[in-house]
Amino acid sequence: MLNGEKHNARRPSGWIAAVPLILSAGPAPQHRGASSVDDPVTEGRSVIELVCVECHDGDEAEAGFDVARLIGAERAAEHLFDWRRAGAMIETGAMPPPLRSGRGGGLDGDDRASALAFLGAVEREALATGGAAGAEPARRLTRDELAHALRDLLEVEVDVATLMPPELVAENSFDTNGATLFVHGEWLQRADVAVRVAIDTACPDDSPPGWADGFPLAPFLRQAFRRPPSPEELTRYQDLRASRLADGATAEEALRATLFAVLSSPHFRLRLEDVAERPLEGERAVGPHGLASRLSFLLWAGPPDERLLDLADTGELIEPEVLAREAARLLEDPRALRFARSFAGQWLGTRRVGREFKPDPIDNPAMTDSLMADMRDEVARFFLMLVREGRPLDELLLGEETFLTAELARFYGVEHPGGEVARVEAPALRRGLLGKAAVLAATSYPDRSSPVLRGAWILDDLLGTPPPPPPPGASEFDEEAFEEGEARGARGILERHRASPACASCHDRIDPLGFALDGFDRFGRRRDHDDFGHRVKATGALPGGEEFRGPEGLAGAILRDRRTELSREVARRLLRFSLGRSLEWSDERTVVELGAVLEDRGFGALIAALVTSRPFTRIESR
Repeated sequence: MLNGEKHNARRPSGWIAAVPLILSAGPAPQHRGASSVDDPVTEGRSVIELVCVECHDGDEAEAGFDVARLIGAERAAEHLFDWRRAGAMIETGAMPPPLRSGRGGGLDGDDRASALAFLGAVEREALATGGAAGAEPARRLTRDELAHALRDLLEVEVDVATLMPPELVAENSFDTNGATLFVHGEWLQRADVAVRVAIDTACPDDSPPGWADGFPLAPFLRQAFRRPPSPEELTRYQDLRASRLADGATAEEALRATLFAVLSSPHFRLRLEDVAERPLEGERAVGPHGLASRLSFLLWAGPPDERLLDLADTGELIEPEVLAREAARLLEDPRALRFARSFAGQWLGTRRVGREFKPDPIDNPAMTDSLMADMRDEVARFFLMLVREGRPLDELLLGEETFLTAELARFYGVEHPGGEVARVEAPALRRGLLGKAAVLAATSYPDRSSPVLRGAWILDDLLGTPPPPPPPGASEFDEEAFEEGEARGARGILERHRASPACASCHDRIDPLGFALDGFDRFGRRRDHDDFGHRVKATGALPGGEEFRGPEGLAGAILRDRRTELSREVARRLLRFSLGRSLEWSDERTVVELGAVLEDRGFGALIAALVTSRPFTRIESR
């Protein structure tokens, strides 16, 4: 059944893939629903209205999904994500249910074709009329951004994670999302503590005599506020320092008080951006210092450096070629690993390994904290290599190099050439994302591997085609299923599960993908037998595709048959992360454009296109 979960900007499977994504030269005509287009489209709208509205109407709509509201909307494209949800249910046969259609679930061929024609028209209209900048919420620094900013400004290491409350992160979102970056009393108090600890670390009591007298306040303000301070601001903090000295404070005490005042300012703790005074087409250009912050917080998770601020001061940074060049420069800096750890770790779920996913050390002594940290970092360094070196899309799933510590190399059973982190040729089974231990651990249960979790992760996080949520009361295993598993293995359990028509429509898509990774246990170790002791058969198939074997076969099938979905989902996640907001229907045009850049020209071109895109460089005028 359709459920009431908050939707995301994600594509369902086949039906949209079959729609020609041709962006028209001008906006599509406005209409009620899609009644102004060809007859099959009009008929499709009528089919959906006839079959769905009886159950999905108004406040009492089943699962909170109001199809009647969608049918009655002035512009169907503005409800693109909801229509996509409906399309996914129609495609899988989950909707309409048997009693509603009278045909064993789903629609007959003609009705289904008409419904998909209407949904395809909605998709085309959205892509033709989208591409706007969107609204950017004002947001504070994240816990990690605060830590990095304090480190870069004061040149100290402070464990902010132990001093600050954890971030609230919505499902399928990022901690950069302004909608969940609340400024509340506890956060302010904890931020004060973190700032004081950082200042005390940077200004120890045994500092050389006289060092505080020469502290360059004006350059520090420029770095902290990420723009030149106004004369009034500079005077205010100079006067504060002078007043403390006049009250008998030492030079060091006066400096500490002044630094605390600066680092308590909203101009430091919030992401406040300059924008153009005059709107253009209902939007305003983000100013050069705003772009400097956007770029540095995206790729360094911290404030701009002197070069970025200099380019912002002169106004050069607003030029697309300069912006793209600076993005490439920032990626070469060691600080770019922060970006990879944050983005890839959240997108792929690997940041959970060793944190939310933390096995009992008594029962699993080999899974040390250091090993799990190495697993997380392997994925981050691998992703950073793709971006930094402009690698093609294929290498996301088939890349032959990886980054191993000695401990992780032992875990994989390979030689380590020495050094702290070595860039090496990956073992055959560890190439690309699908063989990385952190990915495999993040897509398992704490006590066992799960083809269902792994298959759903591929459909959702890699392809942007999430299966509908399970019906109420559904579960992967029950007591009877476990007994059968002991006799037939995990495949037998899920074959039994798919015998239910309500479960088969989704599990027929999920399970074959997950079984391709069944040669790895819950920690990502290579294995020959599943959790029930039965020999692993690591074969699978994409929905409607040919059978393949193992992670390499799965990677090849995705790149052959679902390449566009993969490229768009990478672009979609990166756009959402960089903008700090949920995506809207109008952003899908940008997603399509960025996905095409990645598919054709690789990761380096994707970053350049992202940072010069309309949503990144402009903001909706209000």
